[in-house]
Amino acid sequence: MKERNLLLLGSEEGDKNDRLEEEKRNLINEYPDIEIQNFYATEEITEQVATALTQPSLFSSTRLVIIKYLESAKKNGSLINLLSSYLSSPEDDCYLIMLSSDNSSPFAKNQKNLESVIFWEEFESNKISWIKKEFLKNGFSATDASVEEILSSVENNKAEMRNLITTISSYYRQKEPEKKVIDDEDVSSVTTRQKGETGSSLFSFIAKRDLEGSLMIIDAIALQDQSRLVGALMMLTSDFRMLENCLEKKEKRMPLKEIFESATSLSTSFAAQKGIPFRKRQAFENAMKNYSLSEVDAIIRYLLKNDTALKSAGSDMQGLFEDIVYNIVINNGKKTESELYVPLETKIRN
Repeated sequence: MKERNLLLLGSEEGDKNDRLEEEKRNLINEYPDIEIQNFYATEEITEQVATALTQPSLFSSTRLVIIKYLESAKKNGSLINLLSSYLSSPEDDCYLIMLSSDNSSPFAKNQKNLESVIFWEEFESNKISWIKKEFLKNGFSATDASVEEILSSVENNKAEMRNLITTISSYYRQKEPEKKVIDDEDVSSVTTRQKGETGSSLFSFIAKRDLEGSLMIIDAIALQDQSRLVGALMMLTSDFRMLENCLEKKEKRMPLKEIFESATSLSTSFAAQKGIPFRKRQAFENAMKNYSLSEVDAIIRYLLKNDTALKSAGSDMQGLFEDIVYNIVINNGKKTESELYVPLETKIRN
């Protein structure tokens, strides 16, 4: 770290997490007794962060404060104001690392004592090459079809992709020690066994306007690990962005096959996904029948609005996600208080 205070920005979570772990290792090597405190950015943690940054530790010579999901903090809220004030005169015995999925800093351009690094999402061609190299590190070669299956199975950042590649490699080293090539069926077999339900499978039920099935998927995801609901929401948003582009092409009377082959996720990220994998096409065909372009536009805005709320929901995460999906299936993302809070069981029975 050139500065004691580091801001890691951008949508490429894998490279960002790698940098965080590198900085932690370096600090632990330099200060073996370092005290590390982790926070998730909300306005409610402002006082706790203030104490962590300014109060010397009783047991350690040095402190490291890590704040994740900084994009969840209000731009002119108490937390950002506190951090801005702290950065103007930081403590000598404290290091601060902040992470945000945004590409821009919430601090002033001339903010002192702060090093900022942006981790852009890779181009699609670079992701393909990266996946194949990761498999080679694990002793396997990967077919083009298996790479496509990886890209369509998880969020397209290196953290998610590396986790899946590691899982697949470990599985086949134990099951088939002589195996050297990973194809798309191998990937699909492991994701079915290991990963369970995802935001993609949730989208397939929402596409049919199947509320009960959608809620069952949410329950299955939360049962494995409630924190995975954040990734499921991101994947769901990505699928609705892709659906938006499909519907725009449909309005231009483009044939369905061409729509699926040329559809692009209308994303603000550095690189957008292109084309819909064959196994996901039925879900998109259902969604194109059940949602209009204006409805999809409202749903995307609704999902983006609730992204921050879900990340900071804590133990209420599953309940909030169920409300979000209910409001998509029933109200097309146009929240009406009288409808939204009707007990879900009542709506399902009717």
